[in-house]
Amino acid sequence: MQAEVGEFRPPGPDLTPSPTIPTLLTLLRDLLKDTANTSPEQANTLISIVTTPLVSQINEVSNRLGSPDMGVYLCNCLNTISVFLDEFPNTQIITSGLKSQIETQLDRLSSEQSSWLVAQLGIGHLYTILSEQIDAPMSSVPGMDASSLKIFLVSEDFHIYHILNNVMQYAY
Repeated sequence: MQAEVGEFRPPGPDLTPSPTIPTLLTLLRDLLKDTANTSPEQANTLISIVTTPLVSQINEVSNRLGSPDMGVYLCNCLNTISVFLDEFPNTQIITSGLKSQIETQLDRLSSEQSSWLVAQLGIGHLYTILSEQIDAPMSSVPGMDASSLKIFLVSEDFHIYHILNNVMQYAY
């Protein structure tokens, strides 16, 4: 089973987990049902024996993808495992580790997308002001002088900014 999970097969366009992952989790569920009389520690050991190498293999496969596909695929796979583990008591430690990895990927993805958007809109100077909390007058910041702002406002980038601003109003 490890060879199948670890074999690099690019995910489809929706970046869903490999079919092997749900199959392996179903097998684990069946094993846990058959061992219903085991202690929680034994059940967690069995879960760990399956999920630890599975997560390792998922990481290997996702690392071969370009960004942001890597993060999305990894989040999808880890979420599948996390949702599966939510069915079982006493798996909070394993689940919290998976959720932590998912949060890390989501933070990375949002940072990458924000950086891309800032670059595409040509508003890096605004990002500098917000991130560094510059106390100087805005007109003294490079790119924030009146002539630069006028150019920005009439450029095609402004139209994109205006559209995004409208979208953000409806998102809240």
